[in-house]
Amino acid sequence: MTENTALFKGDRTLWILIGILMIFSLPLIYSATGQLALNKYDGNTEKALFGHGAKLMAGMGLMLLMHRIPYLWWGRLSSWGIYLAVSLLLWALFFGQNINEASRSVEVPFLKFSFQASDPARLLVFLWLSRGLALLGDGILKFRGGWDKLFLGLAVCTALIAKENMSTGLMLMSVGLGLIWIAGAKFQDLLKAVGACVVFLALFVLVGYKLEWPRVVVWVNRVEAYLDRDKSIEREDFQVVQAKIAVASGGLFGKGPGNSIQRNFLPHAYSDYIYAIVLEEYGIFGAAFVLLLYLGLFYRIRKIAIHARSTYGSLLASGLGMALMAQAMVNMGVSVDLFPVTGQTLPFLSHGGSSILINALAMGVVLSISRDMTGEGDWSELDMESDDVAQEGEGDTDRKVKNEGNRPGKELAYA
Repeated sequence: MTENTALFKGDRTLWILIGILMIFSLPLIYSATGQLALNKYDGNTEKALFGHGAKLMAGMGLMLLMHRIPYLWWGRLSSWGIYLAVSLLLWALFFGQNINEASRSVEVPFLKFSFQASDPARLLVFLWLSRGLALLGDGILKFRGGWDKLFLGLAVCTALIAKENMSTGLMLMSVGLGLIWIAGAKFQDLLKAVGACVVFLALFVLVGYKLEWPRVVVWVNRVEAYLDRDKSIEREDFQVVQAKIAVASGGLFGKGPGNSIQRNFLPHAYSDYIYAIVLEEYGIFGAAFVLLLYLGLFYRIRKIAIHARSTYGSLLASGLGMALMAQAMVNMGVSVDLFPVTGQTLPFLSHGGSSILINALAMGVVLSISRDMTGEGDWSELDMESDDVAQEGEGDTDRKVKNEGNRPGKELAYA
């Protein structure tokens, strides 16, 4: 098969790493979904496995579709990304399904399908933020009149997510500020933004705890249990204790695939604590292998970002790569008790439809950027801005980001 007719275009190593993660997830999910199968599928673990496999296939199909679409087209549409994200999060907040005293999920009418609103919202925010930063040019060097409006939009989405899911909100803000820093913002301005976030977070938690908001009380209790090691055995969550047992009993080589014991006791072993099952069944060597897969994934994405042919592509790949890696690191850190308990899934390994599909969409966009970089997608005449937008203001020669702009040794070109 020739290069031009190849099904999987762009960075082949990225395809391989994602494929390995997806394949490796199948025996893990089959082993870890006993409780889920008992509660949802009348004990039929095969049905749970097939459901997960179908989501992986759908994710692969989305990646194939997205990597064929010129990523610069998303620059034209992403100006509305922040409005779509805020609308989706507001809908989830007021009309979403209430699960574990948190309104996070949105149910699709007539399809009996629900998804975590924060997953597509994060993708929309990074599409919008990358576009805004790419169009700023030298404006990134100042906060007021520069990236202040971008920070405000990021803060609004963070607050809406944090109300029900603090860890996801903190990750969104952290990655967003990291992206602003990569774009060239001054360090002192970033410190001021971080300080404002810390003050707002402290006030938010203080007010929420005093008013006994259920989710805030849970966060505070988890952090206190994490910090108070002297009383850890009395105060730790049940799931933390069970995860520690799983990690400790795995040893170097683990108990073998399907031989986990803690899967029967560990809540959400198939999602939030899937890495603990990896450690129990495959040991330290298996867990190290999984960690290396994610590090390799991040390395390839970062390489794509460095060599992308446009500033928009570079920032977009950076943001999506950091978001995926942050999610993976938090999940693994919680499983080994490095971080307080959160509800983050492990990308492409954990059970969870919205996480798999949105991460697949994001990686499809990154692969589209890599296609442009390798020459398998010739989009040199495409602009990030639509013609109607480009003709406003100072004329159609302004604010168009071309592919050649961010190649090594060249400055950003506005043609």
